[in-house]
Amino acid sequence: MTQQEVIDLYFEGDRSLYEEYAEACRAQFIVDVEQGDAACAQAALAAMRHLAHGLKTLLQTLGRSDLSELARTIEEASVAGDTVTVLEAWSHLRAALPTALDD
Repeated sequence: MTQQEVIDLYFEGDRSLYEEYAEACRAQFIVDVEQGDAACAQAALAAMRHLAHGLKTLLQTLGRSDLSELARTIEEASVAGDTVTVLEAWSHLRAALPTALDD
């Protein structure tokens, strides 16, 4: 999905609203990475489930369905108690978040 398609679909064509939202998300991604790293270090699957659930929706709204699917994988693996999959998927997602909204 192109950025304009995302803006049209989720932001009713309002580019400035999208840009404000994306900027807030960039700042939040820093916090999300820190929280995810801390949760993974403690194998806190409930915390990872919560974080992944929020990221899943947010990333879909921003047109990053690929990263939204990684978040979904983390969420589902957390529920299943699959720490190995959580850690592996988090490694990929955390690496992608800092540049997820770069054009």
